[in-house]
Amino acid sequence: AVQRDPNNGNAHLVLGLIYEQLGENGSANAAYQRSLEVDSSLEVDSKNPYALNAYGSYLCKLGEYQKALPYFDRALQNPLYQTPWVALANAGYCARKAGDLSMAQSYLLKALERNPGFAMALYQMAEVRFAQGRYMSARAYLQRYREVAKPTAQMLYLSILTERKLGNDD
Repeated sequence: AVQRDPNNGNAHLVLGLIYEQLGENGSANAAYQRSLEVDSSLEVDSKNPYALNAYGSYLCKLGEYQKALPYFDRALQNPLYQTPWVALANAGYCARKAGDLSMAQSYLLKALERNPGFAMALYQMAEVRFAQGRYMSARAYLQRYREVAKPTAQMLYLSILTERKLGNDD
């Protein structure tokens, strides 16, 4: 697709996702940036929020948290973005990894306002609440998570830690 149409931003985006999964970070970065370059030649409202979110997630995965956050914010500026809760949850995760629990909470609560059953945001809020020492609230988010998604090993472990903090050793 890229050979047929080198200005196809979506093709470059998919190429970036594939390279990222293969662990080829240099190629992934180049493909993501090309996707964004192609989109930047379009009108501001036409920028691809999926590419912006994917590149932000990629940067966050590399530990470049402060560099990643503006990409999520740019994705959210597009009024046609159909899944803004995904970028909000990714931004929350990234802010938490950067050590800013307040910012993480803000992003995650906005994600849950848009999609109250979004499992990733529910889990991330449980982690934030746990880190804040708000164990009852962490438990509530974990319970909501279990209502919408199957438990993961990570979620079960956080549940155990939370219950122990609440004095429930069973």
